[in-house]
Amino acid sequence: MEKNFENHQKKGRKNNLFDVKTLVILAMLTAIAFLLAAFVRFPVLPGPVPLRFDPKDVVIVIGGYMFGPLAAFIVTVVVSLLQFFITSTTGWIGLVMNIISGTAFAVTAAFIYSKRRTLNGAVIGLVVATIAMTAVMMLWNLIMVPLFTPGVTREFVMGLLIPFFMPFNLFSGIVNSTLIMLLYKPLVGALKASNLMPSPDANKKVNPTGVVVILSFFALISAGLWTMSMQEIGPFAPSPLVVQGEGVGGNHRSFPTHVTLNPVLDGLGLPRPATDAQTGLRNIEGFIGTAGFRFGSNRVYLNGEPITLSQPVMRVDGVTYMPIEFFILLLGVDNAYYEDGQIMIYNNTN
Repeated sequence: MEKNFENHQKKGRKNNLFDVKTLVILAMLTAIAFLLAAFVRFPVLPGPVPLRFDPKDVVIVIGGYMFGPLAAFIVTVVVSLLQFFITSTTGWIGLVMNIISGTAFAVTAAFIYSKRRTLNGAVIGLVVATIAMTAVMMLWNLIMVPLFTPGVTREFVMGLLIPFFMPFNLFSGIVNSTLIMLLYKPLVGALKASNLMPSPDANKKVNPTGVVVILSFFALISAGLWTMSMQEIGPFAPSPLVVQGEGVGGNHRSFPTHVTLNPVLDGLGLPRPATDAQTGLRNIEGFIGTAGFRFGSNRVYLNGEPITLSQPVMRVDGVTYMPIEFFILLLGVDNAYYEDGQIMIYNNTN
């Protein structure tokens, strides 16, 4: 007969989240998880979107195994809030993504283990949790990255889902699961030896209502945001990126043919042109590659491929003026136009 994974079957007082010892242990686990998130972080895969692994979910799942899925959810939220207020560089977006990731992994694993408190149940919970986290985070990255990363389209992110986001989340889930299996029993044993571990009722059935409500809430929110993202409504409606620039040519007040190059590049945070000594092209690093041009020519080169513009590049009194359509190519967007001293860069698929 399979041995109980926890190996503490003795009956005693019922374990709940308001027990003093339970609160002490959860506070300790929360502090450890936060410190791991703050100081044990490292990049896993090189790529266009910075993704860093930290092992905080190891501690959160262990807490969930000891005290149930609701405890795992509470610790996830508290740790994410601590990160948000103390160490985060990604603001509320990072807060949301941390809570979603932790809920998908830690709460799922703890819930399955609460229904089958055996070694086999622990393994099944971690496998399902890894798959759930990977699927959920691929969806949420597809929603959030294009929404809050200038110049990054949904199509671009979709191209990263399989080769980039999926391996990262699978790696995180596998590493965390391995550490959980190695550390859970020694940690519980140490807590019992120090008389900090409350004695649970091994036959106590976990009420799934709270967990189902939590998971259903995130599922509904995900479905709603996915629908809004696909339909490009609400916060996902396309909005222009606005930079300053001077229009010339044509009706230069409303419909200029050219705009000043360097102010637009500065506004976009892109480097100014550099001359290639071999080809004589002046090259600019854009969002989707390198664009090269020559003064007086309407032929430009995007990643080495020649493209003919309707207007030539102009150089007047030491100032470079680019056809507005050039920025559409450089940035990989749908449209760019001039309005009241500003260049409106518009991407319908962002």
